[in-house]
Amino acid sequence: MASPRARADVANRRRPHRKPRPRRHDSSYTGPMSYSVHVFRREIQAKVEAHGLGAVLENDSLRPSFDAATLEGLGENLEMRGFASVRSDEHGRHFTHEGWGAEALLSSTGLYLTASGEGIFEILMVGSELADDELVKYDPQEGSWE
Repeated sequence: MASPRARADVANRRRPHRKPRPRRHDSSYTGPMSYSVHVFRREIQAKVEAHGLGAVLENDSLRPSFDAATLEGLGENLEMRGFASVRSDEHGRHFTHEGWGAEALLSSTGLYLTASGEGIFEILMVGSELADDELVKYDPQEGSWE
């Protein structure tokens, strides 16, 4: 009869050691990182000062709405940049940009751009180019306004 140690060695040979996969919340996760940029009406900054950032971002009624011309102009701007409208639902119009690996949601109160990889630079540029006297870019990763 084999010793307990010999039986354990045989059992371990049958089951190869597998390194556990890191989970998304592990600091060792090296999968693709996504990045977001938001575009709002400039008046949102006063709302953030009055109510706090979290309250404004979580509550549609606190975010100033785009007027019809701005909403249409933003949609046309996305299409001009190569975004394709894929659907509309209760949240707004959804767009994708295959070349950048980017997605956009255009709602009545904000334009939300998300990308990973090469697309991160592109959506940062889109947000910066849209920022003007009427619109403001918010970078949630940096916590900064432009």
